[in-house]
Amino acid sequence: MNKTEVLDQLKNEKSERNSLNDDFNEGRAGGIGYAINLVNKLEEQKPNGRVKIPPEVATIIKMSRESECDHHVGDTYDTLRNDTSSKEWTTEHPKKAMQALVNGYEIDNDKYIIKLNNMYFLGFGEDGTSPTFAIDNQPGVREGARCFSSRVEAKRVATLFEGEVETL
Repeated sequence: MNKTEVLDQLKNEKSERNSLNDDFNEGRAGGIGYAINLVNKLEEQKPNGRVKIPPEVATIIKMSRESECDHHVGDTYDTLRNDTSSKEWTTEHPKKAMQALVNGYEIDNDKYIIKLNNMYFLGFGEDGTSPTFAIDNQPGVREGARCFSSRVEAKRVATLFEGEVETL
């Protein structure tokens, strides 16, 4: 049974009224609603054990495989650990890096933004050194924030002013 099938079954169960007692039915529906929320938080298992990796890590794996006549997983892993664009991610996710090399991978196409308290990061000012922000007090501010294609890159910038990285 996969995640979608579990959610469908729980939603069907939630809509059924199994008792004449309204309090019982209300409590049952609340419990099933809680279970639905937990299932929604589960990560869907990727086919064949594939993991999501940042685009820059995928680029290095691809270049390494194309450049070596006799491809060795250990050599590519060493490249990932030492290359400046993938080092931080590989250090934080060594198991995922190895899974990507052994089982294959999917490229993480999520976009990331940075939030500091109730403000979103827009970029650096005209001088290139002063961060600029927009206060999250009107519609569209979040969508107008500077987007990063890599969580690692967003995290690197966020640490400059103690911001938090969010998925857009």
